[in-house]
Amino acid sequence: PNPHLGSGSIVYNVKITRTTWLEVLYRYDAGIHVEYPATSTTGTVGHLFQLDPDKEWVNPSFGFAYAQGIPSRTTPKHEPRYVEVLVDAEGRKVPCQVSYSTCMAVKMCEFRDEDSTPWHCKASREDLKLRQQQELALQALYTAPEYALTMKTLAYFTALKTQGCQGPQYEHISAAVSQDQAEWNSRVEDGRRGHLPKESCGGALILDYNKKNRPFIQCEHYSHNGTVDHFIDYSIGHEMFDTEYLVALFMGDQHIINKIEEATNIAGNGPVSGCPTIVDSAAMQVNCSYIHRNNNGQLVIGKLCQLQCDNKIHIYKPLEEYRKACPFVLVTCSNEHSHPIPLPSGTPHSIKQQLFELLYSMDEDLPDLTPRRFLRHPSMKLWLAVQLPDVSKPTLSDLHISLSNRDHIRSYITQAQATRFPFGTRW
Repeated sequence: PNPHLGSGSIVYNVKITRTTWLEVLYRYDAGIHVEYPATSTTGTVGHLFQLDPDKEWVNPSFGFAYAQGIPSRTTPKHEPRYVEVLVDAEGRKVPCQVSYSTCMAVKMCEFRDEDSTPWHCKASREDLKLRQQQELALQALYTAPEYALTMKTLAYFTALKTQGCQGPQYEHISAAVSQDQAEWNSRVEDGRRGHLPKESCGGALILDYNKKNRPFIQCEHYSHNGTVDHFIDYSIGHEMFDTEYLVALFMGDQHIINKIEEATNIAGNGPVSGCPTIVDSAAMQVNCSYIHRNNNGQLVIGKLCQLQCDNKIHIYKPLEEYRKACPFVLVTCSNEHSHPIPLPSGTPHSIKQQLFELLYSMDEDLPDLTPRRFLRHPSMKLWLAVQLPDVSKPTLSDLHISLSNRDHIRSYITQAQATRFPFGTRW
């Protein structure tokens, strides 16, 4: 790169065009991947990546944890741009193609706590550790013994309200649904994203009591002398659920409902608590996984809202014929992120490439390789020791958190097997 930058990995106040200066420029050696590039509220921050000119170039922004999208555009090759930091060995600026994109932020539940959307300009290891701890704490709250029965009961009631009786269609048409139920059905329909449900009964579910005064739930069209293929459930009278809460939900006893739900609210969960759900903006999910109460006290399915972010990303890449002369890519970021820090949702491309190279090198062990065998393979252990020399007994999750998911590893093994043995092994 430009010899005027010196040899440091961090350089301040760097001019890149006639009108643009970088507050800070971070320089990365070949093979380094960045998931959370720093930005600034007062200017622009640059990230200069060194790439291998003899290998296929992968846009460094593909490894960012921030989803990128519109407004976006790429300048045509016949209208090259020039920047001061992308130069050849003699200091001459090389022609570049520029891509512009915008951070797509994240999706959050409409019932979120506004205090849970902190803005940020960078993400440290401590910040990520805190985010992961928050995710684990949320899961622990919903599985805590003192609240698990309440949440299980609410989940069961929600499933009944969503699915209804799945028996065959009944010739009798029930009374028109209420406005609340119509709104609920509309949210359920949104969650299906156009997939049509199978035709079913649609009858009302009724809570009743047997001769032993134990509650049970049945479809209005169920009859033990005839239509036995309609819904009926006697399990609720056998302490599988919080019977008091379930009966109150069916009967609309707001006093008991408030008493039970306020207890869970104190612990930080339940339908009346602020929702901490955060989903990647690229996720197809449209509804929150948890049930909430609106301002009118009605149970509703929370809708995931797409947050907006003003963070801008510009990527300067030398034209292909100049990449040997200048094997660098410049990424600039401006404006802070107006949303919580997103957790990594995928494995960076550079790490995936190295994993595939490792898999291909296993030769005769590849055909019947499983995630378990791969994790214990001597080649994998040796490779990890080279990648993470400062970590005692390193694991794949130490390399990247997404590799703690064995389904991801199985997917990579399957892809490698299909590439190396496209017609199978025939043994």
